[in-house]
Amino acid sequence: MEENLEEVKILEINEGELESFVKLSLDNIETGLTLIDTQVNTYRGTLDILAVDSEGCLVVIELKVKKNDDMLFQAVDYCDWVQENIDSVSRMYRNIHPKVEVNYKKPPRIMLIAPSFSSSLKRRAKYLDISIDLYIYRLIEIGGKRGLLFEQVKIPPQRFPPSSPKTIPDLMSYPQNVEYRTLVGKLEKAIRGVGGDIEPYPTTQYIGYKIKGSYIASIHPRKTACPYVDILGEEGWESLSLESKNDIEKILNLINTAYRLKKGVADANEV
Repeated sequence: MEENLEEVKILEINEGELESFVKLSLDNIETGLTLIDTQVNTYRGTLDILAVDSEGCLVVIELKVKKNDDMLFQAVDYCDWVQENIDSVSRMYRNIHPKVEVNYKKPPRIMLIAPSFSSSLKRRAKYLDISIDLYIYRLIEIGGKRGLLFEQVKIPPQRFPPSSPKTIPDLMSYPQNVEYRTLVGKLEKAIRGVGGDIEPYPTTQYIGYKIKGSYIASIHPRKTACPYVDILGEEGWESLSLESKNDIEKILNLINTAYRLKKGVADANEV
């Protein structure tokens, strides 16, 4: 017996239609989200949708039918306007929505709804001291019936304070592959033996080596992939994989050359 599977279509939508759908879908986007007004005139532009959440916090909702980085800054302007006029706004809508209680002690939130968001917008949003929620939507049609699907997009967390540099033992033990871990350890020890004035130093991602302030090489351990080494040669930086003991010998030859070149330059400068 054949099953009748309805074709799912993803449709285009204009901003007026998007606003109409969103107004009817607020509780599906966030439980307890209640419509206050649409197309609110502010001296900074027209706010698409003003809502209030279950805790009485006003929510500025900005809509776009195309990816648009400016929507973040528009919403910030509207949010600032709402914050500056929060007493007036709460009084204005009290008679219209007597059951809606606005908590004027809570700062307004921002909600952005668009088909997609750029990496730039998400990076900027994480640094703003405002509650911001991002939702992407899809307008679908099944069997002649249309509806909006919403999916929340996570804003990456701030990396502050910055990660502390790892120790050299931490970096040497980073590879999960035992063979790779062994090769990194052997190479690290061999590089130190090239010259007593080689200075190893750890970073968050690699072990670097320098002589009298000049960089000559770095080992890059990786969690599952093959480690690699960057070496400064006569024609610039060269990257080599560290897959076997044979690679250690080849890498050491190049590091010896880099060491001699840098040491010669450094010694000449000190004369």
